[in-house]
Amino acid sequence: VYFLAVERELGASSRWAPYINALPAEVLSPLCWSRAELRQLAGTRLEGAVKGQREALRQQTEVWVPFLLARLREQLDLLPPGAAATERSAAADTL
Repeated sequence: VYFLAVERELGASSRWAPYINALPAEVLSPLCWSRAELRQLAGTRLEGAVKGQREALRQQTEVWVPFLLARLREQLDLLPPGAAATERSAAADTL
């Protein structure tokens, strides 16, 4: 998500711009629904499936986010102090 945010901020200068521009503006998955919207699933099999999937994503996030942030820091530390944002973005491509 962080990578996409950085690349989206670069706009047309991002080498990923064509891909990012093709992404949907909104994700319609129940995984992204608010608590109020999820209450509409009460008592259905989908409610349990969504809760299980959200928990799995939470657990994966706890493992992967610290690892990815550490790798990003390592890559950025290799750049000279005055490196431009686009150079820092290019370093993130190696993650």
